[in-house]
Amino acid sequence: RRSAAYLRATMDSTCAVDQMGAICSIRVSCAAGALLGLMQVALTFGVINVRRAAGVSMGHGENELLERRIRCHGNFCETSHIFLPLLLLVDLTYDGGWDIVPASLAVMFIAGRWLHASAFWSVRRSMLGRVLGMIFSLLAVIFCAFALLLKLFMF
Repeated sequence: RRSAAYLRATMDSTCAVDQMGAICSIRVSCAAGALLGLMQVALTFGVINVRRAAGVSMGHGENELLERRIRCHGNFCETSHIFLPLLLLVDLTYDGGWDIVPASLAVMFIAGRWLHASAFWSVRRSMLGRVLGMIFSLLAVIFCAFALLLKLFMF
């Protein structure tokens, strides 16, 4: 028979129950997913607004700003889709006092995506923002992978 606290916890949308019945928190992944989702919407509207202003419905129509916005949005999609599932796995794996691991990775990735998007968004081109943004983003993905492998083989 399950306790009332256990049942309440399983009803919480930020918890998952593993096969042994243990409750694993996924709050970090939920927060990161929400922020990344909002960034995705903002980048999408950025492309839509420039498309409307330029009168371009397909492609970039030789409009440099539109091309940069499209690439910014595309690059976000290309990197975020692999990071979020990895973060979820890290969040589930490093439960019980280890929340700093997924939280640090989430902050690193989101900061990287913000730097990268800001570099594309500005009127002036900023290679530093693009490069730092990609470094932070890719390091977060690599660290997620290594954190999972470390947990798999070491603990």
